Amino acid sequence: TSLTKNGGWDVPLAQRLAACLRRPVAVTNLGGAGETSRWGLTQIDAVRSIQPDVVVIEFSANDASLLKGFSIAESAANAETMARRLAAGESKPKIILAAMNPMHGLRGWIRPWLDQ
Repeated sequence: TSLTKNGGWDVPLAQRLAACLRRPVAVTNLGGAGETSRWGLTQIDAVRSIQPDVVVIEFSANDASLLKGFSIAESAANAETMARRLAAGESKPKIILAAMNPMHGLRGWIRPWLDQ
């Protein structure tokens, strides 16, 4: 989502991980603003080509939007499919499923099932 694509977290995360691990760390941001887990399914080959050690998946905010037309079941199934396809890759990355909430105001109102 835009929280991933435009969040500005990649450089600070790389710096903190490198300091913690005492070795260089590369963070690659493949997020897409406004995207959903449907789009995420199309990005698995690009992610796998990097051979990452860790993958963070974050689509809950957009999947939960009434404007996107998702069911909770579809969002969950897409996340599971992404995790399974990533785990089947060569690098066998650790997978973190991030859920961005809470949201307030209009952004919260159009996402009534975000907590689910």
